[in-house]
Amino acid sequence: MGRQGENAIGCPLLLFIGKDYDGSIFHQCHQELVGKLIALKKNCEYIPIPGGGHNFVLDTTDAPAQAAFEIQWKFLQKHFPPAKTP
Repeated sequence: MGRQGENAIGCPLLLFIGKDYDGSIFHQCHQELVGKLIALKKNCEYIPIPGGGHNFVLDTTDAPAQAAFEIQWKFLQKHFPPAKTP
């Protein structure tokens, strides 16, 4: 039988949320999730993006989405770099 639940998470996680929702139930839920992940010693990053609202990453021309993309790109390069060709 395979691993289940939180034990199945083995890769680094990057979580974004728009900072415009600071103090909302969304932030509370995310903070609770991140707290549980940290307690389980999972590798995770939680980054509230200034100026980001609901679905902010979908508007790729907007500054919050561009900021999130830069963070995501660095995260991917660090944890999941492209394979080197022989």
